[in-house]
Amino acid sequence: MTHSTPRRNEPHDVPASRRDADLIPWQVKEEHRGQYPLAMLRLESRRRASLPLSALEVRRLDSWLGDLAERGVVVLYDPDTPDGFYLVPRAGRDDDVIRRPAGSR
Repeated sequence: MTHSTPRRNEPHDVPASRRDADLIPWQVKEEHRGQYPLAMLRLESRRRASLPLSALEVRRLDSWLGDLAERGVVVLYDPDTPDGFYLVPRAGRDDDVIRRPAGSR
């Protein structure tokens, strides 16, 4: 039996922290790490990296993304507030489901 070595740069070879950086570009405070928007951004990051999601995760994520689109909002993270994550109206500079920090991409 032959074993093939995974090629570098395949999605499962990319560390989660680097894979998530595109959708989670913030240093998230400990008290905000259990927030639902963060969980959904992690799932979307996994999907974009072609990593498996359960059927339930796919349904939850699709529903959440559909709600964001329908409402015309994106996720904003403000570490200096009690809730941390907020949904804010999409602006011209928003190119994804998040509001990127000033000065990033």
